[in-house]
Amino acid sequence: MSTTIPQIGLANIVPGATLLNADERGVNETFIGFLDAASGRHRAYIKILTGKQLINELVSTTLGRALGLPIPQGYLVRALPEELPDSTLLRNYGSEIVAFGSRAIDVPDLRRRYKMDGAQVVSTLLENWKNWDKAMVFDEWVANSDRHFGNLLIGSPEDVWLIDHSHCFTGPNWTSADLVPGKSCINQIADIQIPSLSFSQRMILKQKIIQFAEICRLVDTNSALNASFASNFIEADELHGLQDFLQLRVSELAGLISSRLGIPSII
Repeated sequence: MSTTIPQIGLANIVPGATLLNADERGVNETFIGFLDAASGRHRAYIKILTGKQLINELVSTTLGRALGLPIPQGYLVRALPEELPDSTLLRNYGSEIVAFGSRAIDVPDLRRRYKMDGAQVVSTLLENWKNWDKAMVFDEWVANSDRHFGNLLIGSPEDVWLIDHSHCFTGPNWTSADLVPGKSCINQIADIQIPSLSFSQRMILKQKIIQFAEICRLVDTNSALNASFASNFIEADELHGLQDFLQLRVSELAGLISSRLGIPSII
């Protein structure tokens, strides 16, 4: 039985979106405003992305939501210069572009919630969030090295949201040659959580990882790529490379994380 594949929404910007300041938005130009979609008008973040970052957001959002992870609804957004007059990138481009929209969740990221840096903040959250192991497996599958605490939104220990997937698939400017299914990449959740676990805890975690990896295997990745509209923005050979990477890497998940756990895959 395969999982249900959610669709990336199509949306237009409602005039009046405002540019977030640098400490709120990160590297990319990001606006907060409203989008009109088939499902209605929604408050959302609108990100002006370059290179493979748009693909990464579209595909990872689709896959994560297919797995039932707490990732906001994503949108493919038609953006005109007059709708976002404060966008330097859009103004320089001179015509409409396609941007990425993410339904706004009214909880702060960890950086703003605790107003401090450091892995200890993330560790404290993850100790109380029962699904951190699923997020870790997902990040391993999509090769997301950028799960820093600005990309975790929190309202309570069980009200946690995963955002910002622009650096998945090994990075924001990947090529087909980078998509090596068995290659180990940075996994920030694993790096924070695993060192403090006892051997017995690691063994229990390994079984949970194997079970969730099997759920990942049930995701129809070709359907997910279609639902994400990724094929509209990359060349056919890169699309095939991404298809192969996702289909082959899912079989590597148990081994990759077993290695992180320090437990041979045969145990």
